[in-house]
Amino acid sequence: MKKPIILMAALAATMTLGACAQGGMSLDGGNLFGSTLTPPASQERNTYNEQAAYPSAPAPVLKPFPRAENLIGLDEAAMIKTLGTPVFQREEPGAEIWRYAGDACTLFVYFYEDEMDILRAAYIDARAATGGDTQADGCIATVSKAYQLSAQRY
Repeated sequence: MKKPIILMAALAATMTLGACAQGGMSLDGGNLFGSTLTPPASQERNTYNEQAAYPSAPAPVLKPFPRAENLIGLDEAAMIKTLGTPVFQREEPGAEIWRYAGDACTLFVYFYEDEMDILRAAYIDARAATGGDTQADGCIATVSKAYQLSAQRY
């Protein structure tokens, strides 16, 4: 009577092992038939180009940078449209000084009231971050570029 139980247990174990070795694979991961298995196409090396799925943003279109001579005579609203809001403003009777921060410079715009009591840019000055004078046009370009890029949320 013990023989049929042992025989049934051995048969069940053989069937279980046979199911595990399905596809010619042994229990230890080796190949029973000596041939190499190739992974299905879905497991092959991913050749998907992620950059193609997420195209880069187009380069920003910037207006030409103004020169110092183009800023002279602008009122406050026009200056804000051109360079944005200054990082610092100082008000005096009949005058204002605006300060803008560039990459390696500080730009100062001096406003004075004209004959109609409108504040207009009368003088432009640029200082290097390390101290001393620097070219106003170069400093204006960095301030203008930063403003235009921020306006485009770039």
